[in-house]
Amino acid sequence: MEQRTDELYKRLSFLGYCQFQIKNIVHEALDIVNNEETRFDERVVDALEKYEKLGYDYMLTYSK
Repeated sequence: MEQRTDELYKRLSFLGYCQFQIKNIVHEALDIVNNEETRFDERVVDALEKYEKLGYDYMLTYSK
């Protein structure tokens, strides 16, 4: 799972997210985890994947 999160960090950086933005995404996911009975790894990966998709969609829309 750690390899997957590392890959997502790299992709988000490539899409233009700053390091502090990525950390905020993870902190937000951790806050959700503290309030719910779910697995930490799954919630963090889900959050990172969500923002990766948003960044990719933004890049496709506005890079023309």
